[in-house]
Amino acid sequence: MAFYRLFTGGCSKLKRPDLRPILFLPILTSGGVINLRWPTITKIQDVQKLQRAFWIQSYMNPLLNLFRTGNVVQLVSKMTGCTLQILQTLDGKLIVDAKGSVGYGAFNASWTVINEGENKVRLHNNNNYLAIVDGYTQVVRLPPDTKHGVETKFHVSQAGEWALFQSVHEPNHYIAVFPDGYLRPAKDSIRGPNAHFGVQLISSPYAQTHPKK
Repeated sequence: MAFYRLFTGGCSKLKRPDLRPILFLPILTSGGVINLRWPTITKIQDVQKLQRAFWIQSYMNPLLNLFRTGNVVQLVSKMTGCTLQILQTLDGKLIVDAKGSVGYGAFNASWTVINEGENKVRLHNNNNYLAIVDGYTQVVRLPPDTKHGVETKFHVSQAGEWALFQSVHEPNHYIAVFPDGYLRPAKDSIRGPNAHFGVQLISSPYAQTHPKK
């Protein structure tokens, strides 16, 4: 079974004319087909016993391995087939929905990973971080060198080929989506399809490209 899917296509039926995308450009690696370089199993011999279990779970798991620091990913909602994206309201407020396009040109739907170990991650788009605050998923602006709060930290887990993102600060609160693409309050979420996301790898500092034939 594949642990992540290659998603294509757009989501024009869910577009919102009252909002506009924020065009933040992630740093992309050279083009081509992305192949992950897998760490060799001998490296875990130098890691403590408890850490070894997390190493195996993450780096020998094709889905969780996508959440390595520096990777840029898109999160495709199982409910909508569209991505989590940042939008700006008419009054300048940044919000998130699950109506974004999929692919290399969808910059406002591309999230850079910061992995803090034990499957704890932070996800940001040009320093705008996904967060769960008081039971709601939102965006928190944290410029470089700003101290991060726990509200932007998520525990990423797996249900089949789908990823789930649970707040570390607010247990049992997940990033979740309604079928119309609006975000479901995290406080009302469960580990069901509303909280399931496919993972599209956009770029990786660990990537290799196939040589041209």
